[in-house]
Parts: sequence; structure tokens; C-alpha cells
Amino acid sequence: MLHNCINTMHLFHFYLTLLLAVLYNYCIIAMQGVIAMSFNFNWSAVSGGAPYITFSTLGIAFNSFSISRLGNPEKIIVGFDEEQCVIGIKAYANEPDIKPYEFSSRVRNGWIRIGCKDFIKYLQSLTGIDFSAAKRYVAMYDAKLSILMVHVKGESETGDSEDEVEQEMQNK
Repeated sequence: MLHNCINTMHLFHFYLTLLLAVLYNYCIIAMQGVIAMSFNFNWSAVSGGAPYITFSTLGIAFNSFSISRLGNPEKIIVGFDEEQCVIGIKAYANEPDIKPYEFSSRVRNGWIRIGCKDFIKYLQSLTGIDFSAAKRYVAMYDAKLSILMVHVKGESETGDSEDEVEQEMQNK
């Protein structure tokens, strides 16, 4: 009986060692794949700043970096996920029954503003955020969906007045 127990332990040790060797080799191969993967660097990203989207009682304003992240489209559509309080913006692709906003033709000093006062009032009542002092957010771009997104309940970067936002748009 003791002899069978020792043989079983040797067999268990053998299979455990084999399993560890296979896992080790798998990890080495996986790490080489990560090291060898290619990157697609945007060399102007640092000097270009961040993709800002600013909300005020006048509407929504986009800086030049957020405009370029969208691909400088002629028109855009704006969506709202009420449950997660996320606004999504993407290029208009002739989706039926969706009102697009003129976009690329509205560039002024590197910024675009779209008027949507009623939506801002609704957003303000829903979130409790006062947009009379404009709020600037860093937008995140989802390349798979081609959507620029803003989590409205997240931290805004500024609480500028509308006059200060207007001044910044004119200075660019």
C-alpha cells in the first residue's frame, strides 16, 4: 500500500512539473507577443492637447482635438445614455429619423459650438449640474464604435462662465 502511495506521489509530481513547464512556456510566448506587438503613435497628441467638450446653457462646444477625433465630419449626431449619464457624439452616416447637426462648416477659431439649449436644460434637471458656469470635460474616443463620449457625472475640468468660454473660443 505504501508503495502505491509513493508511486502516486511521483506520478502527481511528474504531472505537476509538466503542467508548470507548459504554463511557463505559454507565458514566455504570450509575453513575446506583447513585446512584439506594434503601436500606432500619434506624434502630435501631446502638443495637440486633449479632446475637450464644453457644456454651457448655450449648447455644446468642441475644441479642435475633439473635432479631429471625430474625423472632421460634415455633420454629427448626438446621443444620450440616460442611465449611465453618458453623451455620445459621432459622424452622421445618414441614419434615418435622427436629426444631424451641421458640424465642419461651423468651425470658428478652432472650435465648433452646436446649439441645443433644451437638451442642456434637460441635462441640468436630470443631473443637478448648473451649466450657467460652463463645464469642460475630457472626452474619451472609442475607435471601435467611432464615438466620442463624455461621462457627464464625472469630474469636469472647469467651471468657467459662458463669457470665459466665449473668450477662449475667440482666442484660439
